[in-house]
Amino acid sequence: MTSVNYKYKLNSDKYDNNIHYIFEYRTDNDNNGTSEKALNFLPVFFELFNDPLDEFIGLSNKVFETLYPNQENSRSNDNVKKIKQITYVVRDMDGVAYTTNDFDNYTAEIHLSIGYIFDYYKHRAKNFHSIRKNNNDSSQSDSTATVTKIILKNPDGVTETTVITTTVVTTIVSKKDIPNVTLEQEAMNELRYEVRGVLSHELVHVWQFSCDGLSGNLIEGIADAVRLMVGYPAKHWVENIVPIDECNDSKNIPWDVGYDGTGFFLNWIQNNVTNTEEFKDMTFISALNKQCRYRFTNQAFKNITSHNVEDLFIYYQISLQDK
Repeated sequence: MTSVNYKYKLNSDKYDNNIHYIFEYRTDNDNNGTSEKALNFLPVFFELFNDPLDEFIGLSNKVFETLYPNQENSRSNDNVKKIKQITYVVRDMDGVAYTTNDFDNYTAEIHLSIGYIFDYYKHRAKNFHSIRKNNNDSSQSDSTATVTKIILKNPDGVTETTVITTTVVTTIVSKKDIPNVTLEQEAMNELRYEVRGVLSHELVHVWQFSCDGLSGNLIEGIADAVRLMVGYPAKHWVENIVPIDECNDSKNIPWDVGYDGTGFFLNWIQNNVTNTEEFKDMTFISALNKQCRYRFTNQAFKNITSHNVEDLFIYYQISLQDK
């Protein structure tokens, strides 16, 4: 059986707009062993994104520009959330993705599940073959190289030498066990789109303001609204029509259901409602994000649009039923 040797660079970092971006593709699991799923998925992931870090930085900039249009991405700009470092980790874990923020040190991490994207691809691919356990035709070895990286101008204006460890994983597999990505362009395109959407949502959690009084549902709704605005809504999303007669009681109007349910509503406001004089030079979503900086109440909607949020939701529902 003919074998082929592939090498993948699993760690990289780069400065962009004074932010230190770090990428890590991890091949270990939670038990400190080797993740077979992570190894199997290497050919797909690096065919999907030849330079995952550049892809991630591009998405981060899109999200920033949506939340802060016409604002400079700078630590000296008090109008934006300050971020020094964002780490993007792809690893074998449960769930889809999550984001952590260290507000004291201005850093954030996004973790993307290999299991989720592995299964997403596998369910759409027609010629997928993962590496079989105990396959004598296949083997895997790791090597670690230490690279000295000279940073001439870092964001703090200090010249320094940083030693980073770059892991290069070499997988040697039989050809028949490699996912045939050349025959799976449709599945690859669907997966690429989905990953961009998931990362866009998580990057909103890096960049958005969050304060007392802000519900978890609205936080997630803003994230999905921005995901929609940057062009990567999930394929399964459908706008939910609520009978108008169920909206008579303002206390029970279901505008704050979270995720795409709220995201579609916020996107409709941005596209159909004029801002007040105070916010005339901002988009609705950027104005709403600004209102989320210190303390949030539903009065924010009226401040921005001159309408109560309950009335806006009824107008939104009427527009859906008129389609």
